[in-house]
Amino acid sequence: SATEATAPSETPLPTACQRAERKLARATQLGTDGFGERSAHLIERARALCPAVAEQTRALEVRNREASEVAAKGAGTTPDELWAASEKARAAGDTPRARRLASLAARQHSKRGTLLTAWNGVAELQAIALSHDGAMLLGQAAGELLLIDARTLAPRQFLRLEGELPRGDSGGARFSPRGDRVAIARQGELFVYDVGTGLLGRKLEWADQEIRSFAFSADGESIITGSRAGFDAVVRRFDLRSGDSLAEYVIKDGREVSALAASQSGSFVACSTRSGGLELLDAKKLTKVRGLGKKGALETADSLVFSPSGDRLASIHSRMALEIWNVTTGAPIATAALDRPWSAPVLGFSGDGGRIRVTGGTWGDALMELDSASGRALAAKSLPRGSAVLSAAGEVIAVSD
Repeated sequence: SATEATAPSETPLPTACQRAERKLARATQLGTDGFGERSAHLIERARALCPAVAEQTRALEVRNREASEVAAKGAGTTPDELWAASEKARAAGDTPRARRLASLAARQHSKRGTLLTAWNGVAELQAIALSHDGAMLLGQAAGELLLIDARTLAPRQFLRLEGELPRGDSGGARFSPRGDRVAIARQGELFVYDVGTGLLGRKLEWADQEIRSFAFSADGESIITGSRAGFDAVVRRFDLRSGDSLAEYVIKDGREVSALAASQSGSFVACSTRSGGLELLDAKKLTKVRGLGKKGALETADSLVFSPSGDRLASIHSRMALEIWNVTTGAPIATAALDRPWSAPVLGFSGDGGRIRVTGGTWGDALMELDSASGRALAAKSLPRGSAVLSAAGEVIAVSD
């Protein structure tokens, strides 16, 4: 008799209901651990995947609600009262109850829709920027901006806004090298604040040229901005004391400056344009030193950063390709492929310049370390999923989900 050859068996993909069951199992564990909001989110996803688990989801919702009611008994009703009870439970070692009370406090705070005006610890916080040494974090909570001690998450200073901060696409935020100023780009203008007082020190703008990228000079006394004028890209240096424009460099048909970086030595500025150009400029005069790569042959750079010694430049193009350049010769040193993440990846050198750090994975849930001389992957560390910011020294990363 003949024996038929059979193909190796393959594990079938889980059905929608099997996936829903897994989510419910995870939601059950999260609810037990006190993560009420995360448990509720998974319950909703499970119900959407498989209507057949509706009875299970209802039972789990009742269980979570009853656990929250027990936790809140005698804890008060205002956000501050609930938060104080959460801190007390945490100090007593009852972590699940502390988590439930913290979630209830945040929910009450959100319902009231009030601005913080004074820190009460219950608002959702979005990490926006880290100081060079990673000691200070700029965050946004309940429509306000505040400076936070990055090591303890204790608030230090609210930014004193003159009216509401303009909404719209953000060009990012950066601390000065000394950490005494923080600049925020919104709707084509640049707002520079004093970190010590939280007061607005300077607002920078130029005619109809919207500021879309910027970098502090090495001495922190000026800011280099990138914008567009018609079909041209424009790099400009502003003096922070006077607010005057000190120098200008126009890149014909560059369309817009997509990314900027200033070397720590104070010698160079690197800029990328939407037309695919990558150029190295003299930081003081804003005159061209050399081009990097062939103009038009590169994808637009999303991020640029110099090594601490200033001898190398790293760039990320279209969130998918890492390039390492020799600043002296303008020649490429190495390339590496990146997973295309859902959010913009962070990019930085280690303190000794030997490694490049960049977020990886589809969800940005890994911090990749690559050799800065070869682009070879060296290590990967797990991160929470969310939007990440990296300190300029490359030593501290903050993630907000």
